[in-house]
Amino acid sequence: LTVMDQTAPQEAPIKRPKLETPAANEAPVKPHYARRVERDPVTKATFIVGLTDADKQVDHLVQAQPALTSAILQAAEPVFSKRQEVQQNFISRDVQQGLRKRQVPFPRFDEYKAAAQARRERPEECPEPRNAARPDLSGKLYLAPLTTVGNLPFRRICKKMGADITCGEMALASNLLQAQPSEWALLRRHQDEDMFGVQIAGAATDVLTKAAEIIGRECKVDFIDINSGCPLDMLCQKGSGCALMDRSNRLQEIVRGVSSAVDVPVSVKMRIGKTESNPNAHELISKLAACGASWV
Repeated sequence: LTVMDQTAPQEAPIKRPKLETPAANEAPVKPHYARRVERDPVTKATFIVGLTDADKQVDHLVQAQPALTSAILQAAEPVFSKRQEVQQNFISRDVQQGLRKRQVPFPRFDEYKAAAQARRERPEECPEPRNAARPDLSGKLYLAPLTTVGNLPFRRICKKMGADITCGEMALASNLLQAQPSEWALLRRHQDEDMFGVQIAGAATDVLTKAAEIIGRECKVDFIDINSGCPLDMLCQKGSGCALMDRSNRLQEIVRGVSSAVDVPVSVKMRIGKTESNPNAHELISKLAACGASWV
């Protein structure tokens, strides 16, 4: 929503202080007549952001803000309500702030770390985790995650065309833990997606495990997919994507960590190998299943 100055009293025009022209190396000044209205999906609190110091010096705006907020609430209520009805997996402001301040607890991750330490010391006494109960996938059409393509509108179209299972675009686990809104938007789910999963990517077991735990706690998903098939250089050079296929031990540990952090099935997307000349998927599948993967 954009709030314009027409809502101010009409008896006398508002005289706004002139803004200084920015220097050549500075960003241009945003129009100070526009404000953005945000609403917390959990607390339902609505507030106005974007007010500049120049705006606050205008008496009419300060006096009109309570009435302005009330009018905005009445106008925006149908929009916000409809969006909440048809979409899921909104992250609350409290969780965002907690992630940015690194104050969110990860109890299941802590349990996994203790179990991993015990496994290294006494491997014979620590059996591999069991696979989570997975739904029957026979005869179902699965829309694979497609980066920059498989967004929510695209998936809705595919659902109407006959797709049974959908998966969100690849989300970087490190960005999720930094509470980046653009990354959390990739986890958004529509009410028409009756079986929906999310895909996360990364190279560090700790980061992926924490990301999976917070997703399982804050979002409604039916499975979590681990990306070990993306060939993009920006991922492979950091050891994630299909580079994980050449790091079997690391990939197995990632699957152990993610499967221990959530109660939903964990899947793995991979290629036949990192390179065509070195196919090794047939060697990894059974190992990943033993570590907790429900399907590949």
